[in-house]
Amino acid sequence: MRGRLDVNGGLALREAALAGLGIILQPQMMLQEDLDAGRLVRLFPDWPAPTWPIHVVHLPNAHMPPKLESFIAFLQETLGQGNERQNARGRSKPGVSARRRAK
Repeated sequence: MRGRLDVNGGLALREAALAGLGIILQPQMMLQEDLDAGRLVRLFPDWPAPTWPIHVVHLPNAHMPPKLESFIAFLQETLGQGNERQNARGRSKPGVSARRRAK
């Protein structure tokens, strides 16, 4: 189904939802403040949102830059580690894998 508004940016979708222009599907962490404040309401709490894995690909180096190492650790801590895992409600959460790319 197509609507009158066609947006592909998360912040623009959030603004549209806050203006009452429709229903959006966005990561909860992006909308948590609005959900907590009651500005937005989760409509289908038992409906699992689709998940996608995230892959970090980097060149093989003897020394990984600290910024890259910190970024990979942040992704793994925030989004999960390895394959999909289950959250407290039994829903899949996206996994993060970091692999060195062969030369």
